[in-house]
This record gives sequence, structure tokens and C-alpha cells, in this order.
Amino acid sequence: MWNYRTMQETSGKPDLDTQLDSILDEYEQAKHIKLPSINSPHIESYLNMDREYIEALSKDQCNSIAIELTQYGLYIQRLYNREKARLSFCNNTINKAAATVWHNYSEYMKYDMKIYLIAQENPTVDKAIKIRNHAQIRLDDLDGLARIIEHMAGVISRSGYGKE
Repeated sequence: MWNYRTMQETSGKPDLDTQLDSILDEYEQAKHIKLPSINSPHIESYLNMDREYIEALSKDQCNSIAIELTQYGLYIQRLYNREKARLSFCNNTINKAAATVWHNYSEYMKYDMKIYLIAQENPTVDKAIKIRNHAQIRLDDLDGLARIIEHMAGVISRSGYGKE
């Protein structure tokens, strides 16, 4: 079976990343978490509006744009939360696997060095480290973005006050 996420051939059983996605999807379904799908082609232009353009908008336009931006902020926050969960899952997987062989390494060896040596012997730890590294990169990229979008939605919504 071909894994399009990793662009590699896989065995019939799901890999660690796919398992995690399934766990998160099942949780969201069990808790009836339904988030809006983002299919607005205008989000990018809304995020790049200048002050003069915003001031020229009507009250209804401001409210409509603010709602779309808030939905987009919610979507970005969901992505951020999933990456945090992925990071936590990977750290727990690494620590659990490392705990069984930790005693095989010098007590004076740094934690990271032990983990990388363990990863050379354990493909699950190796995969978890790779997933964790990618999740951290995505987390760093998303950090604060939802708050900024939510702030912009508030600014646009408030700019509609007093307009007809």
C-alpha cells in the first residue's frame, strides 16, 4: 500500500501517523465536534485588506467578513491543536519505548543522545521522532496565527459599528 503522506510503500497495517490521525478523528466524531469547512476563496484577500478598503466596507460586509475570518481562525486553531496532540503522542511513544531500554545506556549520556541511539534500534521510536519533528515545525508555523486572525475579525467587525 502506498502512503501519500510519507510518499513511501507501506505494509498493510497503518503507520504511527495514520493511527494518530484515526484516534483524533474518532475523538472528534465521538464528541460531535463539527467544524466549518473552509472553502472561501476570499480568505487570503481578507487577510491582506488595507485600512482604506476596510473603512469603505458596509456594516453587512464587515460582519460577513468577520464571520468568515472567525471560522478560519477556528479551523487554524483545530490544526494547531491536532499538532499539539501529535507532539504529545510522539513524546509519550518515545518515552514509553525508551523506558524499557534506558538502563542499557550510561547515566552520564545526554537524554537526546540516548533517544537517538534507541531510535537506531527501534523503528517505532525512529518514526515517532520524525513525526514529532514535523509536528513541531507545523506547530511553530501555526503558533499564534489563530489569535491574529481572530483579532483581525474583531477589528473588521468593530469597523462596521455605526455604519448603515
